[in-house]
Amino acid sequence: SDTLEDMHSWTSSRDNHPNVEMVPLEHHHVPRAVDLITECFLEDPAWQFMFPDAATCATRIKWFWERMVYKRMSMVGMRNYVAVDDKSDVVGVVFASPSDMKIGWSTMLMIPYDIMWTMYWLGMQTFKRRAVMGGAVMALQAKYCSFPLPNDPSKKELFWTVDTVAVSPSMQGRGLGTHMMRFIKDQANKAGASFLCTDTGTMRNVRFYTEKCGFRLAVEEKIPSPVDGEQCPPCFFLVDRKE
Repeated sequence: SDTLEDMHSWTSSRDNHPNVEMVPLEHHHVPRAVDLITECFLEDPAWQFMFPDAATCATRIKWFWERMVYKRMSMVGMRNYVAVDDKSDVVGVVFASPSDMKIGWSTMLMIPYDIMWTMYWLGMQTFKRRAVMGGAVMALQAKYCSFPLPNDPSKKELFWTVDTVAVSPSMQGRGLGTHMMRFIKDQANKAGASFLCTDTGTMRNVRFYTEKCGFRLAVEEKIPSPVDGEQCPPCFFLVDRKE
């Protein structure tokens, strides 16, 4: 389907995963959170596409996410959470971005520096791949998530974008990913969001979001590769609308 009609009912779950506690991301969580994200994303086709050199893929993903996590922590309004076990070890990560989040001038001024540094360290081809894939996701958000409020057409509905979900391999298959999504839905519901959206490049993740988390697949987007002879992985864009 390419519309948002007939979405699943969106209900918040109050149940608790017996082995973990959901807490806001803090600085002492960052090293383990970055390692966990790197470990989970090594097999993701989108990240393999961005970093095709298998010998350096893990190093480059880790470098990217070290910068990204600290940047997210510096931006007011970002929702960054980790699941910690009874030993205070990070076993899950979930990041989300509210659509009404305000980006300060300090962040805006850092963007040109970040772009130049990324181009220098990762190379132009990787930068092109990242820019094309990121631009495609932004275009899908503009198409499927820009709805004016019925009582005030000058304003848009509030939604949250689920940016990152990662679960430690030792906890996979035990319901932690579903629990984290229920948690983030509950937070979005309390904030007044009408719906959540996310994107992924694998059918495995599509099944997770649709079968366990109540999302509907809005569209499968074919993204043209910025590099001749390469095939960019597809982008599956999903939405979970509150009825």
